[in-house]
Amino acid sequence: MVNDLDETIDCLKKFNTPYYQDLFKEIVYILGDANMIIFDGMGDSAKIAEYAARRFSINGFFSAALTDPYQRVSMDGTGIVVVMLSVSGNTPELIRKANDYKAAGSTLITITASDDNTLAKMSDHNISYYVNDVRTEEMSRTTQVPALSIIEILSNTTQRICHNTLQ
Repeated sequence: MVNDLDETIDCLKKFNTPYYQDLFKEIVYILGDANMIIFDGMGDSAKIAEYAARRFSINGFFSAALTDPYQRVSMDGTGIVVVMLSVSGNTPELIRKANDYKAAGSTLITITASDDNTLAKMSDHNISYYVNDVRTEEMSRTTQVPALSIIEILSNTTQRICHNTLQ
């Protein structure tokens, strides 16, 4: 299986439907009210998490990327929103960290390729983008365009709604 351009375009078009627009708006208000936003992921998703933290920081939100899969989470999570990115949503290291974030009192938002995975089920809010999870024995080759687009949408909308800019 491969991610083809038609699949990616169809996925992006779904983001303009009322379902996704309502979901994005709900999450935007959560992000806008956070004292801090942490983005987390592994592999390619770690790079998207780093980009997300940069985008939100540029837009005036206190954010950071914590992408070391073996880093222990030890914090008071009150007022902290964690956005975890994972194609499969079943990576053991991320599940362990998600449990730590939840135990600390953080709000957990996940961005995954489906809603039928451990991270999606344990999160407070999940955005699933429904593309084929393309893997070789060694690694994922799944497109990251939907995850990147979700970050762009959330970043721009949070900036516009919470700071009343980018008309």
